[in-house]
Amino acid sequence: MAIKINNLEGDKYAEIRIPYLKENPVSHIEAWIEDINGKRIRTLTKKEIADISSIETNNLYDEGRAKIFDLKSNAYPYVIKYKYSCKEKHFLSICDWVPFYREVPTHAAELVIDIPASYKVSFFENKIDAMHKDSIKDRIIFTWQAKCEKPLLPEVYSPSILELAPRVCVVPVQFNYGIDGTQENWVAFGNWAYNLNKGLDDLPLGEIQKVMDLTKGIEDKKLIVKKLYQYLQDNTRYVSVQIGVGGFKSFPASFVADKKYGDCKALSNYMKALLKAAGIPSHAVLIYGGNEQGTYRTIPDFVSAMQFNHVILMVPLDKDTIWLDCTSKINPAGYLGSFTQNRYALIIDENKSKLIKTPALIPSNCYTLCNNNIHIDTNGNALLKSSTVCKGYGFDMNTLYATALNKDKQKEYLEEIIPYQDFEVKQLYIKNGGHDSAAVELDYQIILKSNISQSGKYLFLQLSNPRLPEFESPSKRHFPVRLAWPINYMDSTEITIPDKYTVKKIRMKI
Repeated sequence: MAIKINNLEGDKYAEIRIPYLKENPVSHIEAWIEDINGKRIRTLTKKEIADISSIETNNLYDEGRAKIFDLKSNAYPYVIKYKYSCKEKHFLSICDWVPFYREVPTHAAELVIDIPASYKVSFFENKIDAMHKDSIKDRIIFTWQAKCEKPLLPEVYSPSILELAPRVCVVPVQFNYGIDGTQENWVAFGNWAYNLNKGLDDLPLGEIQKVMDLTKGIEDKKLIVKKLYQYLQDNTRYVSVQIGVGGFKSFPASFVADKKYGDCKALSNYMKALLKAAGIPSHAVLIYGGNEQGTYRTIPDFVSAMQFNHVILMVPLDKDTIWLDCTSKINPAGYLGSFTQNRYALIIDENKSKLIKTPALIPSNCYTLCNNNIHIDTNGNALLKSSTVCKGYGFDMNTLYATALNKDKQKEYLEEIIPYQDFEVKQLYIKNGGHDSAAVELDYQIILKSNISQSGKYLFLQLSNPRLPEFESPSKRHFPVRLAWPINYMDSTEITIPDKYTVKKIRMKI
């Protein structure tokens, strides 16, 4: 990698981070600085390389680590160059190459993959300048070349950067990851995932009896699913676990029954076991989770394990299909929010695995309804009372903050979403409707400080405009607009004024 630093502001790109796993250590790290004429002016020493854990806050176990170092110069411009090696024995992906470095232009990039002639790979490529395939003796060499001269700066509701930048994904057709598998087609890959987790849906006898007690007298299968899902939500918690093949292999259901926690795979597997004990079959589902409008799309005709980062559960009933995100403590049974709606997912079913689309959010279950009342007293003070009902993305985010943040953090969050700049929070109330509700109510009272002023006998009230996205003008925009789900806002504001005042003028700009 060669990175040219032009000025002081660019020094942040001299902070190098090389991620790796314990089982796949990084070696042969070399790094140095060259001046603009290519003269080496400084070389990195081993003492300057730190080895740190890259564990995330919600991960209980994680083998992820990183080699980090800073390599800077006081004389501009300068060029950082570094290289390293990493040997892997078991892998599902050879590379996911995106030669794009934040907002910095890429002048030239090259990917070379050298494999035995008998070694089968499949690949996906996007916005690549050139690709060559050469045969030399008993080996095949693939070469991809790309550049990205213009920074791909994010735009409002634009597609994922992975769709806009050059990209090459290469995977082995045959692999060993925990057990032998193949990425030849989705059915074959689904069989690998099925066999990897086969036999892990064991439950202690006490847990099976708990299922019997919870579902006693209930004949409606949909009600049984709902009952057991609520039991899962009330008695377990989500903790990410990343060890070895832990990205795809679950902990046994008995582990979750005992410890009361697990990652998405373990919780889904545990829920699957609960349903099995009640005589209801279900299937694990591999999916890419993300509730940003730019979440990249799964490539249906490219079989690759690395297109998924989450596991949910599908329960096929006679007249309905129930989807369960077992990491959620707030979703009602059957509800998939912005994190997993309207995207391809792989249903894991022995010899019958297939890609299908998850249900999409529609306007009736994806809206924000806001009712405001501004009360002005005789002294010219303005109290704003607001009651907002949110569904869809608003439900997902507001309920998340309501359950995850303390009162002080909730007030900080309120300051981010209220379309007023200067106010004092008097009251804040975030209410979730419970297990059966996919709506959240956000009520607050604030005193407006800078939006009301007095001049002589007149009071002036300046209402804030709704916080609409600041779209770039069509002439300046480079990328299409993509809405991953409906955006449906309805606002109303009622103003109460003292009897001694009358309305002189209303000025509106629509």
